[in-house]
Amino acid sequence: PPSEIAVHQDGRVTTLEAKCSLDGAVPYELLSGGALSAHGRTCPEMGERVHVSYSSSAAPYVRVDTFKADSWNLKKSVGVNVECPTMVHDCALTRNYVVVLDFPLTIRSTRLLQNQFPVEYEPGYGARIGLLPRNADSDTTSWFECHKPGVILHTVNAFETDDQVILQVLKSEPDTTKGYLSDYSPSFLCEYTLDLKTGSVQESCLNGNDIIEFPVLPETSTGRPTSHVYSSSVRAIGGPLKVLQQPTTGILLGGITKHSLDQNDFERGRCIDRFTLDEHWYGVTEPTVVPKKGGEGEYVLMIATRVPEGVDIMDIKDDTLTSQIILLDGDCLSEGPVWTRKLPYHLNYGLHSTFLDWEKLLP
Repeated sequence: PPSEIAVHQDGRVTTLEAKCSLDGAVPYELLSGGALSAHGRTCPEMGERVHVSYSSSAAPYVRVDTFKADSWNLKKSVGVNVECPTMVHDCALTRNYVVVLDFPLTIRSTRLLQNQFPVEYEPGYGARIGLLPRNADSDTTSWFECHKPGVILHTVNAFETDDQVILQVLKSEPDTTKGYLSDYSPSFLCEYTLDLKTGSVQESCLNGNDIIEFPVLPETSTGRPTSHVYSSSVRAIGGPLKVLQQPTTGILLGGITKHSLDQNDFERGRCIDRFTLDEHWYGVTEPTVVPKKGGEGEYVLMIATRVPEGVDIMDIKDDTLTSQIILLDGDCLSEGPVWTRKLPYHLNYGLHSTFLDWEKLLP
């Protein structure tokens, strides 16, 4: 369930309500307590916030919630029927549709009886993409069968062109001989073209060289064609996982990449620009995009932590690691930071992040 917190201008963070139901918008579930999806999308035109959440215990296993503009007041909730619970981590939004992912990261309670984690990659389940009209009050989802299974945790964007819907995502194809949560599966920038007339799907990998995670766009680009996307670049696969040891193979983030999404770019998907952290520095948050005031373009923020060579994670003291905020100009990432600020403490992996205007922080 979601939690409601308050962030103050003096740096205090206080919990207002844990396990919040958003005034009943999040229904109670026996296994999870009631879930809201990790990612939602805000319509830049209507201001509505849309979340696609999944239930692990009862049908319908997918729920599409639309919240009124500038609030968490539920406008409507539509149940979407799928064959079994699947982990729907993200969604996408176009002018007329909510994009629903039904990919084979299945949730089966029978795995618990076998002392296994209930979420696992099950390629035989298949993969499909659903389009639910945003004005629908019931399940009128149109489904598009994909040719190849895989896992999509994060979407980039979606938009409409003539009789098509274009969906851009980060997709991975896990090794079926290993557990999904025990072995890292590289994700790459991919694109799906859904033909609204024929129901066909065309899938293409836009960049099969750059392993990236956590894509971000300016929020104003949601549902509209955009020229680029920022992502975290993967520096190494392995990772210092001596404490939790799950997954046994993780990743270290080494900077920010900017890839072309321009529909007129013959080499769409190519890396336009890149910022690489210095040695021993690692990203601990995803990129955060902040529009520039008074002009076009954006800044990109990240937080990085320095881990000195040879330091054992079991021997870390409070002053062993250092962290800093890094501000980059989105138009020239490779030129390096335009501003940095050392933090008085270090940050561990946090990964997801957001940006709030100072005026929205509480006194």
